Amino acid sequence: MAYHSTAALPPFYLSVHGSVHTHTPITTMPLPLSATGSTLAIKRDAFEHAGLTRETVDRVLNLTDAEFRIEGGLIAVGPLPSPDDVPNLIEMFEDAGLVYFDDFMEIPGGFPDWLELYARHRT
Repeated sequence: MAYHSTAALPPFYLSVHGSVHTHTPITTMPLPLSATGSTLAIKRDAFEHAGLTRETVDRVLNLTDAEFRIEGGLIAVGPLPSPDDVPNLIEMFEDAGLVYFDDFMEIPGGFPDWLELYARHRT
């Protein structure tokens, strides 16, 4: 089937091939995830509404800028230096009122280094 105008293109073609945009443009970059250690993905608005800050997290962990990243509505904490850090952060977030899976979740590392994964907050 030949298409002669963009109006006749199926939505799948429009979204996959990107030559015609019908959706809101993406304004945030995806954050790369580490294959070597766990990362906690947190909704930025929930994190801030709970009164948490980078300094709050640094009381538990002394993170580098590469281990505490913010892009749009997503905060990524990790890769965490030790698997023991995960339960400590989960406890801190839950004590602050965040709900696992609704507001944050662990993205475990351990995938092969030939695979590159990214995360971005969906708006």
